[in-house]
Amino acid sequence: MEAVQGVVRRADDVQRRKPFLAYPLAVLKKFGEDRAGQLAALIAYYGFFSLFPLLLAFVTLSGIVFQGTDTQERLVDAALAQFPVIGDQLRANLQSLPDKGVGLALGVGGALWAGLAGIKAAQNAMDHVWDVPMKRQPSFPIALVRAVLMLVTLGVFVVFATFLGGVAAGTENAPVVVRIGGIAGMVILNILIFLVAYRVLTVEDVSWRDVFVGAVVAGIVWTVLQALGGYFIGHRLESAKETYGFFAVVIGLLTWIYLGAQVTLFGAEMNVVRARQLWPRALDPARMTEADERALRDHARVEERREEETVAVQFGDEGGAGAPSTGGPSPGAAPPATPPSTNGARGTGPLLRSIAADISTLVSKQIELAKQEIGEMVGTRAKAVGVFGAAAVLGLFVIGFLGMAGAEALDLVLPRWAAMLIMAGVFALLAAVAIVAARGWLRSGASKPELTQESLKEDVRWAKQQLKR
Repeated sequence: MEAVQGVVRRADDVQRRKPFLAYPLAVLKKFGEDRAGQLAALIAYYGFFSLFPLLLAFVTLSGIVFQGTDTQERLVDAALAQFPVIGDQLRANLQSLPDKGVGLALGVGGALWAGLAGIKAAQNAMDHVWDVPMKRQPSFPIALVRAVLMLVTLGVFVVFATFLGGVAAGTENAPVVVRIGGIAGMVILNILIFLVAYRVLTVEDVSWRDVFVGAVVAGIVWTVLQALGGYFIGHRLESAKETYGFFAVVIGLLTWIYLGAQVTLFGAEMNVVRARQLWPRALDPARMTEADERALRDHARVEERREEETVAVQFGDEGGAGAPSTGGPSPGAAPPATPPSTNGARGTGPLLRSIAADISTLVSKQIELAKQEIGEMVGTRAKAVGVFGAAAVLGLFVIGFLGMAGAEALDLVLPRWAAMLIMAGVFALLAAVAIVAARGWLRSGASKPELTQESLKEDVRWAKQQLKR
């Protein structure tokens, strides 16, 4: 046993000195601590039930907008191409909703509502990976707006995938360089969709730089899985058909969605470890590093459910018995009263030195509290500006669809222009919802660090009481 421990410690010492070893180990360790495998299974579960309603709505809307053209078939092919081998089975079971009337509106609306379940499960997983406290996780309306924005992004992704698929189909006899260019285009497209997903699906204030590395890795791995998926899933599907029959399609579909969820969460874990510098991590649990302690503290704070609730973590004898993890009094709280000296032997000098030390600790904590409040205010304003930007982009879509609708109506006078008007109305509604959400963020954000001011007043009162003794 001691020999094994010695080997583990030597390996631990080596990986701590080598960042190229410490970083992937830290990612794997956090992946396990967050139980990302279970989160991926949850995404696969809701994604499986969300897939068919979304495809149903997608086929119906594309049939209305592109009636009488082969564009609908190309869009459906691009969407089903994300599921190698199983795509043909899915196509055989897809049917359109009624093409007009209340049935169409109810069917599309219900399908979109049910289809958002998978995206909302991904939102919860991303917030968990970023250790977002429950009290900061978005309310239902905000979560719904984010899910709709992500759904629109996926729709744009399918349109671009259709274009690249058409280019690839026309280059079967093209030189190798052109084929490599098509593959590179798919890789870039996958990286872009992961970039947007990593920023939209969490309320954590992250930048494009914070999520870039994970998006690149996830995009490349997903492209490779798409290329090899035909072999692996096809082999498993053929062997399972002999035993399970039609249920083999379900097995293959769940496997593919679960693989995609695993890749997505692994890329997210890479982003978190890199953004928060959570390496090196310890192989030996008895030799925790500073990154281990920070990671465990962040993980514990996820359980904060109310604004007035604070979770503190302590390791061993850190800060003395009963002391919080910060090593001093919590922000805004007076330090514990100094016990009186025996028989009044305590002099004025020691008392003043004790008060000065406590005041110094309080000042540092007040500075930390002020920084935290100011950071939250800046984050709220940044989110509002981001949503206003999204509203502006959606407004451009409105103008584009209105222009196409007017051109179709004046030139051909066909029902297609009505579909364009419907799409413009949808984007107008999304823009309005985004503006309302942004205004709510602006109004809800504090205009000044009120907690810091109240805490400073309490500290002044405490200091006066100490000086009167």
